[in-house]
Amino acid sequence: QKEGWDSCPTKSVPAGEFESFVIERIRCIGRDSDLIAETLNQARSQVQASMEKLEHELHIVKDELKRYTTEVQKLVCDSTQSFDDQTRSFTRLANLEDQIRIARQRADDIREKLALKNSELVNEKELTATLATFDPVWESLSLRERTKMIQLLVKRVGYDGDKGLLSITFRPTGIKELVQESAMSSTLATKQ
Repeated sequence: QKEGWDSCPTKSVPAGEFESFVIERIRCIGRDSDLIAETLNQARSQVQASMEKLEHELHIVKDELKRYTTEVQKLVCDSTQSFDDQTRSFTRLANLEDQIRIARQRADDIREKLALKNSELVNEKELTATLATFDPVWESLSLRERTKMIQLLVKRVGYDGDKGLLSITFRPTGIKELVQESAMSSTLATKQ
């Protein structure tokens, strides 16, 4: 697409072949313990990288809060100010209170994101059990449900027309959601 359709070595690729390739890769992961381990490692690495960025951002926000609090304490404790200085101090205190409120809200948001990221981690036993039931579940799904499952698992499918290579990028959160949906389905099936 970078140079247009006319310059593309492969004008079109059947969508069915893409889908078959993606499904076969998911099946292969479920049958190969080394691939399961690698899939988990990559998913964990992606989640860990996101968590590290969030923790860094939280550290910055905490430092901001310390600076704001220190400045508030200095302004409140300074009793040698003139009337004009006190007026400026009151204005600055009001501004600092707003900044503190905003920073606390940001910190809370970051903590929520960290908790969510932490819940995205999947263990090998859960993933193995889920992938072991992939074929029967896949066969029982409607077209709409299959589409939803693929969208849940797959972030991107890339095709290199020159080399004839197809690549898949999985969603780290999709693996956890698949495990959770599988667990819910199993729970419902045993209750019936």
